Amino acid sequence: MQMARTALPALLAAAMLVTTHAAPVGADDGNQMQPEQHAQVASRGGGLAALFGGGGGRNLSGFRQYVNAGAIVVRESAPTECLPGDLKGVLAEVAEEFGPVSVQSTHRSQQRNRRAGGAPQSLHLDCRAIDFRVDARGREVMAFLRDHSDVGGLKMYRNGIIHIDNGARRTW
Repeated sequence: MQMARTALPALLAAAMLVTTHAAPVGADDGNQMQPEQHAQVASRGGGLAALFGGGGGRNLSGFRQYVNAGAIVVRESAPTECLPGDLKGVLAEVAEEFGPVSVQSTHRSQQRNRRAGGAPQSLHLDCRAIDFRVDARGREVMAFLRDHSDVGGLKMYRNGIIHIDNGARRTW
């Protein structure tokens, strides 16, 4: 975990600088930023607080900033626009605390949910659940999430994927 905390600011700064010459990831959600704005944010220095703490440029949500910086990578088949803000905030906090996060699944259709082996009343059907991976010690991540007030359902699968949702507090 300590390595993730020290390496993440450099990783994020590098990702922000690389995006100065590319279109931002969030262009489809109305949060278009000009490349110069990315450069302004990246040049401020001071680690995560400077990169994500506001100041110059557009004030994007923490989640969108982490996506734009590459610290949260979202599968093309996992829409995030429909996710509630509390779950997006949890993912941003996980990325800040433990390093890069890879979102594997969010909203599912009934058919896709059945193919994935999801419960008939899965909160994925209502876009209220996220399955993700993080390259960190699973016990530490799970302890962090267990103590988080915005997490209802919580499970770590054998393959290392972590499920969170904003339903009733439970594990299975």
